[in-house]
Amino acid sequence: MNEDAWADLPGYERAVVRPRLFWDGGSGRTLFATTGFTYEDRAGGTPDNEVLVDGLTSE
Repeated sequence: MNEDAWADLPGYERAVVRPRLFWDGGSGRTLFATTGFTYEDRAGGTPDNEVLVDGLTSE
């Protein structure tokens, strides 16, 4: 921390799901399919109980 009351690296929680499907019909036909979902929850800015530049305290 460099005493500016801001978090330099925000905290986060992340979950990624990326299922894939591969099918080979044996006669030269194939199928490859993929999809994905990402969930992310970020928290950043001023850490709790730090004094901001304008003199207020974060909650």
